Amino acid sequence: MIGDRPMAKYSLKTGVCVLLLAMSALLPGCNGNAKTTDITLEKPVELDATIGSLTLLRQYGATPVIGHGIVAGLAGTGSSQCDPALRAMLTKYMLQQMPNLKDFNPNGFINSKDTAIVELYGVVPSLASKGQHFDLRVRTMFGSQTTSLAGGTLYTTDMKELSRFLAFNKNSRFAAYFQSIATAGGSVFIDRSSNTSPVNENVGYVLAGGTARDDVQIAIMLLSPNYHTANAIRNRLNGRFGPGTAKAVSPEEILLQIPQKYGHQKTRFLAMVSALYVSNSEQLHRQRIAGLIEDLRRDRQAEATATALEAIGKTVADDLAGLLNADRQSVRFYAGKTLLNLGDDRGLWVLREIIADKNSEYRMAAIEAIGYSAKRKDAIATLADLLPEKSLEVKLAAYEHLQRLEDTSVSTALAGSGILMDKVACSGPKIIYVRLSDSPRIVLFGDPIRCEKNFFVNLPDLGIIINAQEGERFVSMLRNFPNRARPIGPIKSTFKVSDVIRTLCADTDVRGDNRKRPGLGVSYGDTAAILKHMCEIGAIDAVFESGPLPQIDVPAGFMR
Repeated sequence: MIGDRPMAKYSLKTGVCVLLLAMSALLPGCNGNAKTTDITLEKPVELDATIGSLTLLRQYGATPVIGHGIVAGLAGTGSSQCDPALRAMLTKYMLQQMPNLKDFNPNGFINSKDTAIVELYGVVPSLASKGQHFDLRVRTMFGSQTTSLAGGTLYTTDMKELSRFLAFNKNSRFAAYFQSIATAGGSVFIDRSSNTSPVNENVGYVLAGGTARDDVQIAIMLLSPNYHTANAIRNRLNGRFGPGTAKAVSPEEILLQIPQKYGHQKTRFLAMVSALYVSNSEQLHRQRIAGLIEDLRRDRQAEATATALEAIGKTVADDLAGLLNADRQSVRFYAGKTLLNLGDDRGLWVLREIIADKNSEYRMAAIEAIGYSAKRKDAIATLADLLPEKSLEVKLAAYEHLQRLEDTSVSTALAGSGILMDKVACSGPKIIYVRLSDSPRIVLFGDPIRCEKNFFVNLPDLGIIINAQEGERFVSMLRNFPNRARPIGPIKSTFKVSDVIRTLCADTDVRGDNRKRPGLGVSYGDTAAILKHMCEIGAIDAVFESGPLPQIDVPAGFMR
């Protein structure tokens, strides 16, 4: 189980425990086919209370994971060094993964100068869903003679929970028998586009290289275990958010399933669960709404108040609409956002006004609210107008929502193996944006972006030469390899930056597929460095921007 153990516990004599277990079989909802019967409760149910006041959310924080694997495709920069225990574990794993390759020699593969043994570290996100990706940090093992991981690919391997790894017997320190909670694999990214110098090529990232194996199980634990209370909370949650949202499995534990509607905003859903009252009587209902509306009108804990109102549901809509013309922008924002979250677009104009106010502290939050909760056509109409913005933060937020909504202003293509390229049709400044976390993706704002007609780029460290002379119709591109007698190229590209990127990233060998043009097989990190250099020297008339590197806090003693 991931996360902390339940904090709330209770003790009963053995005979009472047996009786309660027998009673649980008769409780509707805790055992689906049971017949209803009278049960003597240990204490009265506190219905006029929030679920959050009666329970604790089982803490499912981010889970650090560790693994060991093999990076291949290193063109002679790897090494054969490998701890004997780790070698035995990796050999067994490879044979299990490739049972049909009779001639495969795991030891020969490990001993190759084209491979390196690496240590991986990452963090499975809190509330992760099955298949959700996360970034990994990778480095060669301490003392390894590997000189570079650049251009390498991490073969699929398992990731284990770090806390178990640290507690394990040192004689079996590679934890071969721990349950895997994630898998890892993908191209190694070496950051060359930031200003850090010299570049440590023995440390890199696998962007979106980790994959969660299962949904994180979410549960709420009753502070005072009680069958009737568990049943009432379950019924209230299923009534508000839909059947299957909650399942009472014991008098102290209720399992939660996050509805698809809140898949992108899981924290918001859990906040509403905590704020929801168990009782739904009409009299108490109106009293609560009146009190919360007054608190919001006075701007009292506006975020929590708005969450509590949204938890109640659509019956608060008319009361919220009465706050859309409030004097304070904060009140108007929370009223408009809550209405939109409830499927009522009466507050849309307020959020649009806030987005138009470039000095508003609620501007980014209003963009998020419209992006996630407005009708698709309304969201696209609002967000598309933000693409020409000079503010990169606003431009990126609008683009990301439009890309998720599959708007025609954003077109996506595969630039190379695992590298995506988004072309964004918009006016305003031309920007080449490169993601350094989440996934390998290059975004061209203001496409088509073109190269200048006369330039020469020579990057000997990367083995890249790009040349275009006055009057020529194409850009000529060539790549030298230190361990090859002949270079690749020259290969021709048009002056469109999108075509230059595709030519850089595309595979060198496309034999057997007449639909593909060969490229130089340049890695994502090297492509980012090339684009940055070309923008800086004026070969491309655009501004180069890159996102932040993955924030992976490594415990002391790891990733030295």
